[in-house]
Amino acid sequence: MPRVLHVLNALQRSGAEVMLAVATPHFRDAGYDTHVLSTGSERGVFAPALERAGCIVHHLPFERTPGYARLFRRLLTEVKPDVVHVHCERAALLYAALAGPATRVVRTIHAWFDFTGPLRLRKGVERWLCHRVFGVSHVVPSPSVRVNERRRFMNDTALCPNWYDDTRFFPPTDAERQAARRDFGFAPDDLVVVSIGNHEPVKNYHSALQAIGRFRAERRVRFLHVGRSVDPATGDSLAQLAARLGLSDRACFVGQSDDVPRHLHAADLHMMPSLREGFGMAAVEAMASGLPQILADVPGLADFRGIAPGVIHVPPTMEGLAAGLETMSATTDGEHRRNAAGIAEAARSRFSTGVGVARYLRLYGGLRSD
Repeated sequence: MPRVLHVLNALQRSGAEVMLAVATPHFRDAGYDTHVLSTGSERGVFAPALERAGCIVHHLPFERTPGYARLFRRLLTEVKPDVVHVHCERAALLYAALAGPATRVVRTIHAWFDFTGPLRLRKGVERWLCHRVFGVSHVVPSPSVRVNERRRFMNDTALCPNWYDDTRFFPPTDAERQAARRDFGFAPDDLVVVSIGNHEPVKNYHSALQAIGRFRAERRVRFLHVGRSVDPATGDSLAQLAARLGLSDRACFVGQSDDVPRHLHAADLHMMPSLREGFGMAAVEAMASGLPQILADVPGLADFRGIAPGVIHVPPTMEGLAAGLETMSATTDGEHRRNAAGIAEAARSRFSTGVGVARYLRLYGGLRSD
């Protein structure tokens, strides 16, 4: 049975790890064993979930030493992977050099990197060596990342969009929606705007809160944030900002949650105000749940333009986001229902687990992806 060894940093509940957990049964049905290497100082909190899904998890804390290279080579000897799939930017060239001579190497570049100066030059050289010398196939999750890699690093890539867990994210029934809103304390006529993601500057939640505060409508607007609400790097708190803006009674910060689908079921629309994304997974999960979208017109989110009626793009500013709220609040109930069905189907047909796994199986088999 072919084996794929996925190389990641510490295993957290984030995009690549969640995708692997969801996809592992599909890979197993296709005849592939899935091994995962954590290179963080600790295995990571998501390691048990990957093991429950059927992954074999290994742990080698990364060090810039010859000893680490020897340990990685020993792991390759033990696992004997047919494919090494690198998901981390750190030490990607090292993994390609150690695995490339004998094993097919795939590398997914998950983010829109804006490296400049000497770092940009070094990263470009690393990508050239990976591809030209060690035969690495570079893969990206979105057209925006693909364009950035070509323009910034002269790096040609294959496009393999990420996928979502279609067993968890789907439109709710009317009864499920009403129950979720009731359980979270939302009134039937509240306009609930949800954002999913941990607070950090690039997510631009400051502008979202300012837009909520500025927007005036007949319906009361409620802001629901799911994810870490305090930036660990700066200590900046979204709850404190909401208090300064006079929004404490209209904003709800639930923190990190394993019940994201239910929070989406309680909402009327999803807002993603990011300054950039590699691939807007939170947007895709919200689309799969049938939610209309207010998306920032930035790399990684602009790729969803035209995907379905009810998905709009605005500048990532307070004024742009407030204008998006104005547009969405004018949608009739009938339009909302029609748009919800179309948005969910667009997500399912493009980004469901089976579709994504099929792309990677073609890639592993040596055929170019879509």
